[in-house]
Amino acid sequence: MSLLILFRKLTGFFNKRIGESRVLFSLIFPVLIFASCGLPSYSYLYPPSEVYTRDNPGDSSNGQDLIFSNAYQNNLSIFNGYEVYYKIYDPLSGSAARYQNDITSMTATGADFNTLNSLGFRRLFFSTSYTDAASFIHDSSRPAFSPDSSLLNQDYRIRFNLQQDVSPTYLAEPFLSSFTYSSVPYIYRWVYNDSPSGAGTETYTQKQFGLGSFDIYDSDLPSTVSSADLSISDYYFYISYYIMSFGRDTYDITSLVYSVPVYLGTIKFKCSLTDDFY
Repeated sequence: MSLLILFRKLTGFFNKRIGESRVLFSLIFPVLIFASCGLPSYSYLYPPSEVYTRDNPGDSSNGQDLIFSNAYQNNLSIFNGYEVYYKIYDPLSGSAARYQNDITSMTATGADFNTLNSLGFRRLFFSTSYTDAASFIHDSSRPAFSPDSSLLNQDYRIRFNLQQDVSPTYLAEPFLSSFTYSSVPYIYRWVYNDSPSGAGTETYTQKQFGLGSFDIYDSDLPSTVSSADLSISDYYFYISYYIMSFGRDTYDITSLVYSVPVYLGTIKFKCSLTDDFY
């Protein structure tokens, strides 16, 4: 009888210890999980700062360049450069007011990269592979504009020079800074021409912002532009620009990361419209 009592006591003792161990494990296990894996995280990019907004398209004499400060505070393991988007508006059709409407849409809570696309903005391109300012190789890589890696964490200003009337350049450059780029990034549009005269042989091509750079069949022009506008001697467009910091997620390099879009400004461009298939 005494052996049976002893056996029951020992069994109860070990069951108690096992129960205590289960409780202890249930308390420690979540701590181990959080300590080893951490809380769910996501990659974040600051947008460019100190933008010197050009928002006076009625007065082209006030400057045709877009200036902003490099987002140097971004994590360099994520940050690669910038993506720039633009949209052309036709003042003669009364659609110029739409650029103000788009600004209102972009300042709404939650406006992002997808909002730009939904409003009809197009990606701007930059190329450093060239023989001269008018002949360069199309570069579709992302980001479109990437300063030298040694400058990504530097606090300096960048200018997109879009001077149309005097010594047309259309390039990105450090502004009032001792920095220089190893290769000059030229700015251009990558457009599709759907002229009836070229039916079946349409193609994409590089075009900039010069007086003769706009064709009525360019895919990035407003639908209001037509052959009737070819005879207008002083035709012009308003073109709005937005910029975003761009990078790749630390945990998944196939996942693209964008900052919130920042309004750079709207510039007035003169043009001599053509209807030539290229």
